[in-house]
Amino acid sequence: MAVAKRKNTLGLIVLSLAIVLLAVAGWVYISDRNTAYAQQLAWTLLSDEFTETTERGRIIDFDALRAINPDVVAWIYIPGTLVDYPVVQTSNNTFYLNRNFERNWCRAGSIYLDAAAASDFTDVDTYIFGHHLRSGAMFGSLVMFRDSDFAEEHSVIYVFTPESTKTYTVVDSGLIHATETIEVPEFDVDDYFITLVTCEYDFDDARYWVRAILNESRSRTGGMTTSERSDHE
Repeated sequence: MAVAKRKNTLGLIVLSLAIVLLAVAGWVYISDRNTAYAQQLAWTLLSDEFTETTERGRIIDFDALRAINPDVVAWIYIPGTLVDYPVVQTSNNTFYLNRNFERNWCRAGSIYLDAAAASDFTDVDTYIFGHHLRSGAMFGSLVMFRDSDFAEEHSVIYVFTPESTKTYTVVDSGLIHATETIEVPEFDVDDYFITLVTCEYDFDDARYWVRAILNESRSRTGGMTTSERSDHE
């Protein structure tokens, strides 16, 4: 009888632990989803408050944004995706990994310019980073460019700076390991690119990138290339 009672007690303990573990896993899952959704809502409200579409195009209130966070250097917008965010830059590439625009801790982080990049986008290739949230928020929408039809139909990327509005056309994308280097684009004098980088889930430490050329660079804006895309997909 005592042995049976011990077995019942052990069974109850195991069952209780299983319930606790399931509850914790469920809480983490819901917390992550709520963080993503809450952050996306915050970004949407930020967009509504500090951007305005007029007959002259979109206007960004950088003075108001800088009053909140002086690290803001641009605003990036990709029609047809959830990418519609301010871009920040600081002296390293880790600060905004888990901080929002108000510089508070946030799992979703921010969209940020490479610390070594020129903040006026005058480098030949300017890197911009953001998390890949499964909801599509932040740079989660970038993986949609793996579909060639989507890439052709949504090839325009807008980057607004305090000085100008820059229009880019997507020309390439790829999938690499985090330890690999993204290939340098072929360029002529006065060519300027942006390369957007995010995580992907094909394998451990996967990174997906999308590159676009500044339309004013030259007339070579015919859309996505396919030769290198097929090598990475």
